[in-house]
Amino acid sequence: MLIPARSLLALAIFHLTCSVAVLAQAAPVRYSPYTAIEKTTFIQKLADGTTILREANVTMLRDSQGRTLRKETVQLAGGREMTHTVVADPVAKTFTTWTTQSKFAVRNHLLAAARFPNPLPAVAGSSNPASLSPGLGSGAGGSVGGSVNAINAAGPVLPGGIGVGLAGFFSDPNLKPTIKREKLEGKTIAGVYAEGIRMTTTYPVNSLGNDRPISMIRETWTSADLNINLYSVTDDPRSGMQITEVTSLDRSEPDVTLFDPPAGYEIKDTYPSNSSGPN
Repeated sequence: MLIPARSLLALAIFHLTCSVAVLAQAAPVRYSPYTAIEKTTFIQKLADGTTILREANVTMLRDSQGRTLRKETVQLAGGREMTHTVVADPVAKTFTTWTTQSKFAVRNHLLAAARFPNPLPAVAGSSNPASLSPGLGSGAGGSVGGSVNAINAAGPVLPGGIGVGLAGFFSDPNLKPTIKREKLEGKTIAGVYAEGIRMTTTYPVNSLGNDRPISMIRETWTSADLNINLYSVTDDPRSGMQITEVTSLDRSEPDVTLFDPPAGYEIKDTYPSNSSGPN
C-alpha cells in the first residue's frame, strides 16, 4: 500500500515533537488503570455579540503496565468528524499514532532511556482552539503538539497560534507576567476526589501591546491517585472560555488490544538514528 507522502510527513513531524516531550518527562512509578471520557467546550464571544462554540471529545485509557491511549474526535466543516489516536507504550518503548483520515499508523521506536508523559499529550491540531477557529488563542489540552496546558504554562498565544511566553521574549523585567496561585476546595468528580488550584496570570501594560493589564484565570482539579486532571476552566479575555471535564470514569483494567491500531491499518515503523533497528 502506497502511503501518501504528505500524510507521512505530517505524522513524522508530530512523532518528532512528541518524542522530545517524552524524553523530558518522567512517568509515575505505579499506574492506576482507567478508561475516561473527557469533553472540552470552547466558548468565544466576539465584540459584535456573536458566540462561537466548539466541542472536542476525548477517550483516554491507561492499563496497569503504563500503556496509555488518547483518542480525540473533532468536528470538521460540513458536519464531518476526524479522530486522532496516540498510544504510548513504555513496555515496548514505542509511540504510535493514527487517524481516521488514512489507513496507516506510524509506530516510533524510542531509545531505551525514553520517559513517557502522563497523561498523554493532546494530538496536534485538535484540542488547540487556534486550530478549530482562526484567530483563537490559548486553551487547554495535553502537553505538546498544539496542546493548551503547555501553552498556558509557558505563556499566552497570540491570534494565529504564535506563542509569546517563551524564555527571552520579555526583555524588560518590568513587563514579565505575574502568576498568583491559590489552593481551592477539593471536590468529587466522576466518583473520584480531586484537589483544586487557581492560577491567575497577569500581563502588564505594553507587554503584549496592551494598554491595560490582561489577566488569564485557570482553575484545575486533579486526582492525585490517578494523576490526571478531572475538571478545568480557563478564562482568557483574548480567546474566550474553555471548560474540560471528565464525564465518565471506569477504573477497571482496559483490554490490551485497544492499544493496537485497527485491523486493516498498515504500520510504518521508525527508529532513532543511533538505534540498531531497521531504517
